[in-house]
Amino acid sequence: MFSNIFYTGFFKRSEETFQGSHPAMITMEEFYRVQKTIRHRKQVRSHPHQFAYAGLMECGHCGCVVVGDLKHKTLAGGEKRAYHYYYCSNGRRNCTRKVITEGEVDHQVLSLLEAIRIPAEARALGEEVIREWQARESHLQRDEEGSLNRQLEEWERKREKLLDMKLNDLLSDAEYSEQKSRMIEGISQMREGVQKLRDQQAGLWDNIENTIALATYGETFFAGGEPAMRALIARTLGARYVLTNKRLSVQMSPVFTPLCELKNAADIGFGSHLSSDVSHLRPVWWDILDETRNALFAGNTFVPSLMSLVEGAYPNIKPIYSY
Repeated sequence: MFSNIFYTGFFKRSEETFQGSHPAMITMEEFYRVQKTIRHRKQVRSHPHQFAYAGLMECGHCGCVVVGDLKHKTLAGGEKRAYHYYYCSNGRRNCTRKVITEGEVDHQVLSLLEAIRIPAEARALGEEVIREWQARESHLQRDEEGSLNRQLEEWERKREKLLDMKLNDLLSDAEYSEQKSRMIEGISQMREGVQKLRDQQAGLWDNIENTIALATYGETFFAGGEPAMRALIARTLGARYVLTNKRLSVQMSPVFTPLCELKNAADIGFGSHLSSDVSHLRPVWWDILDETRNALFAGNTFVPSLMSLVEGAYPNIKPIYSY
């Protein structure tokens, strides 16, 4: 019930959203906030013998899903240890089912986190640029929304004019019906465009902040996280994980690939020191934010808030930016 957009005053038909004539019980912002809460709860639910990466990977040989398995081994001194392995589910019955250990998958995910890690000096500059960028985005959004509202007002005037023509017998019933249908469709599209713009902008700041937070604290949360946390980070970072001959290849999510540019532009490697003068990174930050926004909108992507999930667990870690 809480996933039904009907209660916002809109409805869906053939994957398209339309404004209904029924009154709204909740706002669109409240609706999307509920969806975020529902997704968070699903993502962090714990299960016994939880395999962090079950269902994350696909087999490069046959395309089937990769599943987890738990093996127990007795060491020379009698100590028993449990090991997590992943292998192809072999749904098509024609796969060699090469395995990979959970530690190897962990290493691959950590390499992604290292690639997008933001150095402290560059992060300080980023805070300044993000505030400038947000001001520009807010201004552009107001301009775009104003343009859409003016177009909507024009459509409404045309509809009134159409009715006047019908009342003055300047249009036949068939002509009026045909043009009225086009008017209603145009008005519906304009209203949908205005609402889509508002919804996108409402979620943009949270998604940008969550993206930066993952790039800043992701390694810390991953290293100390339970399987559900590591799985959430892995799924958020990677768009595709393919296991072939015990080797895992990863396609990073387009939302995070722009952050790789920061380290390249600063000409630093993992563990090296960044010069205190980072002014040359200002245009890089602007490009990163623009590209990240475009990726978020293009994929209708939701980036979960790790900060809310680990609240209280890391007292020395503070929120990244407050808009």
